Amino acid sequence: MKCFIHANNIELTKGFRAQIANRVQNAFARVDDKIKFVVISFQDINGLRGGKDKQCKLKVVGEGINNVQIIDAQTTAQAAFSLALSRSKRTFTDRIKRPLRQFRKARSTVRENFEELTAEPA
Repeated sequence: MKCFIHANNIELTKGFRAQIANRVQNAFARVDDKIKFVVISFQDINGLRGGKDKQCKLKVVGEGINNVQIIDAQTTAQAAFSLALSRSKRTFTDRIKRPLRQFRKARSTVRENFEELTAEPA
């Protein structure tokens, strides 16, 4: 899985970039085969005025699954990244599980119908 990190108007240290890549790898380790790449971009929304102005946009591009894009803003880039990562992990894994749940439900309905058809009349 490739991880692209972009920063607009924010300086990211090499250590923080390495930490981002490591945390993304660990967060999506179980579903790594279903992900093409992850794009993380940081932006300082309102410049020097302060407040919750560090925005993290995390986009997960999957194979055969709709993309997940989470945007979060906090006072620090680290906090925004942490929240965006946890939300994107939960959303992406839910999207993977959803078709499986639908398949299991359909399979159980077919099984019930088959049992009704093959039951011997009393």
